[in-house]
Order: sequence, then structure tokens, then C-alpha cells
Amino acid sequence: MLRILILILAVLAGASPAFAQNAKPAAVSSVGPWESVIWVRGGKVERCTLSRAKPLADGTSYGFLIDREVLFGVDQPKWKFPANARLQPVLTPSSGGGAKVVAESVAPTRANITMPRAMLDDLQKSEHLDVEIAGSKTRLPFDDFNAARVVLEICVQKIGKAYQPG
Repeated sequence: MLRILILILAVLAGASPAFAQNAKPAAVSSVGPWESVIWVRGGKVERCTLSRAKPLADGTSYGFLIDREVLFGVDQPKWKFPANARLQPVLTPSSGGGAKVVAESVAPTRANITMPRAMLDDLQKSEHLDVEIAGSKTRLPFDDFNAARVVLEICVQKIGKAYQPG
């Protein structure tokens, strides 16, 4: 489980290093291939993460961090981005329309993408998400995402409130 938490931080750490240092995982749950974590700081739920529990065969890892916005982190070993580059990926769920979004490279192989919240609805109905960025296209499976999103949304409803286990 500790390895999974480290993976979550690795995927999303570029978004907020101070958060990663001060927040602590309070609860971890598995839903199919997904891991959900409730992050607490000062006794209050600060953020929620949902990530694939294991990288794909090619080493790709990905997941969500939600506080006030939806941040989607993708680490793809074949990418080679300059540091802090502004990127314009296109996200296309297998069910629903595509969207041009903004992203920032936080490592040569990792981009943090600001995702429209409405796209989570499309992903619940999708088998995969195509991420096209800097001339490279990656297909990410979204199996069992419907159930995982329910767990994520339960966490999101607790943001800003005192954490109560159970």
C-alpha cells in the first residue's frame, strides 16, 4: 500500500509540493484497478486522489487530484517535455466529445492537465481516454471507473470538513 501512495504522489506531486509535504493519507480504498485516497491536513479533508493502482504495461501511470478543480496527472515514459512547459493536450473519451485543455509539464515524462469536471461524466461511460499531447497519442483504460468515481465523489463531498474515519 505504501508503494501505491508513493506512486500517487509521483504522478501528482508536481501540482503542489507543499501539499505533499504537509498532508497525510487518512484512508485508502481500492475499487477494481483504482486506488482512492483521502488526504487530511490539520484534521480536515484537504484533497482527494484517485489513481490506477498499477502502471500500464508500457509504464504509463495516471490519476486525479481534486480539491477545488480537477487535475489529471499522466506520466508517460515516451514523453520528453521541457521543464514547466505549457502544453495543450486534447482529451477524447471513447464516449463523449473531445476537449482541448491546458496542461503543464512537471517532469520530462509527466503532465498535469486541468480537466473540465464534466468530462468525469463522459469517463464514467467510457472504456478508455485518448490523450494527445505534443504529437503523441496515449490510450488510457477507464474500466471500472463508474464505481471508482462514486468513491471519489464521496471524498470530494468531505473536502473542507473535519475528517471522521469510518
